Amino acid sequence: MKRIFAAAMAISIASAIAVWILSPVLPYLFGHQYTSLVDFVRALCFVLIPVGIWAVAVEALGAAGHQARAPPCSASAA
Repeated sequence: MKRIFAAAMAISIASAIAVWILSPVLPYLFGHQYTSLVDFVRALCFVLIPVGIWAVAVEALGAAGHQARAPPCSASAA
C-alpha cells in the first residue's frame, strides 16, 4: 500500500509540475484571447496532488470490500 501511495504521489506531483511549466504554451494553442488561462491553470494544477491521494484511498477501500464507506460522489465513478 505504501508503494502504491508513493507512486501515486510521485505521478501527481510530476503531473502538477509539468502542467505548471507548460501552462504558458496554452495561449499559443487556444489563441491570444486566453492569456488569463495561464494563471487559472497554474492556480488549479496542484489540485492533482489531493486527487491522487483520494484515488488511492478510494481504491484501497474498494479492494478491502468497504465500498459503502466511500463518499457518495465516488459511487458514480465505479
